[in-house]
Amino acid sequence: METHISVDTQTLWDNTKRDIVSRGFGHKQHQTEEGILDTIVALGVHGIHAIQSCEGHIKHDSIFPFVIFESSKETDINPETEIEYKKIIESIERDVQSMCTKLQSLLDEFYSGKEYNPYHYEITELHKNRKYMLVPNGVVKTTQKQEAEYKKITLEESRKKLAEFTEFLKAKYFGN
Repeated sequence: METHISVDTQTLWDNTKRDIVSRGFGHKQHQTEEGILDTIVALGVHGIHAIQSCEGHIKHDSIFPFVIFESSKETDINPETEIEYKKIIESIERDVQSMCTKLQSLLDEFYSGKEYNPYHYEITELHKNRKYMLVPNGVVKTTQKQEAEYKKITLEESRKKLAEFTEFLKAKYFGN
């Protein structure tokens, strides 16, 4: 059976990817790594605004891929009053909560009926009501020196699970 993708759907995907590649993360020197780019694009077309990511690296002890997301609303607005500031913060928090709800719904659908394992991804709070991280829930980043084999397995399994979730997001977006 041949799949037909609408021009608008493909255009949004392509534009989202182009925007992510051009803006990079944090400072312009840190471009999105190729191994996690499709994940960032897939999250983006589903309304999840990533601000930082990593495809995982054994040599840097970042032994699993992750994505950090927050509101896409401007946070550098200079409010004139404390009331304006509170309204901006409340708006940002609502935006992030909406993203968390959407992402959790996608994760629940993806993991429905699957047996739990420590490489399943979950949402973890980084900054109260403002910044969150998508990470494997049974894997903890540590500064302790770990066995090379453990690092390798953790990285491979974490990447595999994130790739499966990414394919799920893409299929859901493109209607496959």
